[in-house]
Amino acid sequence: MEYGRNSLVHVRAVPARRAVYGGVVVGVLFALVVTLVVLEWSPLLRFDQAVIDAVNSVVADTSWLSTALTTITNLGGTVAVWLVMSATVVWLLIRRDYPLAAYAAVTGLGAAVLIPGVKALVGRARPVVESQVSAETSLSFPSGHTLGSTVMCGVLLAVFLPAVSARFRKLVVAAAVVFVVAIAATRVGLGVHYPSDVLAGFLLGTLWLMATTITFGRWPLAGQPVGRSNLS
Repeated sequence: MEYGRNSLVHVRAVPARRAVYGGVVVGVLFALVVTLVVLEWSPLLRFDQAVIDAVNSVVADTSWLSTALTTITNLGGTVAVWLVMSATVVWLLIRRDYPLAAYAAVTGLGAAVLIPGVKALVGRARPVVESQVSAETSLSFPSGHTLGSTVMCGVLLAVFLPAVSARFRKLVVAAAVVFVVAIAATRVGLGVHYPSDVLAGFLLGTLWLMATTITFGRWPLAGQPVGRSNLS
């Protein structure tokens, strides 16, 4: 199976201008969510709290469900994401696919900086629920689990999807989407994030992923002349 030189080949199917437009749309949506949260827009706050309260009333009284949600959410936690991203970078370095390794490393490290940085800027406290299922001490906005999972799955798809048989690619992409949605849902289910937190995590993760992919698209991959990178 071919990786490296053929990785991210699907990015070439999306014209650069369309990719930039897509990034602008995602960026505007993220900015809108941030603005509404910072301004404490009452309809959003009421919606967030209503969802949290409704979900908490179910999860808190169902021990097996809270256990299942905790197990799933750990798959998108800091340790799991770092292990997967680090293993991917090391594997690419062993293959001497340095540009692609740099892409994966920068994307992962950037996400690690964005999460605490944006949390500190927004300063949103964690949800207050009647029956606490899971405890978190950091700030709430955006969801780091959702952002990290989005970036991790995006990088894995960019690196490895070209090696997947064409008839299974849609299935693999769908599985990645389901994984990210599941992680996001567990954060709300455990009562540690508002719906707007996980939405912001997904949007910011997607925006960062698009930014690095477009930027590294100007880098040649191993064995290719400058200006003809499969990332572009």
